[in-house]
Amino acid sequence: GVEGEVGRFRRRHLVPVPEVATFAELEAFFEAADRADDARRIDGRRETVSGAFERERPSLRALPDEPFDTALTFSTSVDRKSRVRVRSGLR
Repeated sequence: GVEGEVGRFRRRHLVPVPEVATFAELEAFFEAADRADDARRIDGRRETVSGAFERERPSLRALPDEPFDTALTFSTSVDRKSRVRVRSGLR
């Protein structure tokens, strides 16, 4: 479902690509798009997207106190044919 929603948001708000002059203008554009999505109703449902989120909010866990680094950093190499070798020595 999440991947489908990302695609729906992209098609609805980013096609055609919005023309903005500054990052602040782009941020305002996304905030307006987000508010519009919060107010929409999914077919066959009575409540809005924001209403469903507010109903679900109490069952969500709090964020952890310590951040969790999800990045994996490693070295790579590129040969003469532009092939990239990644994690070749690890099993």
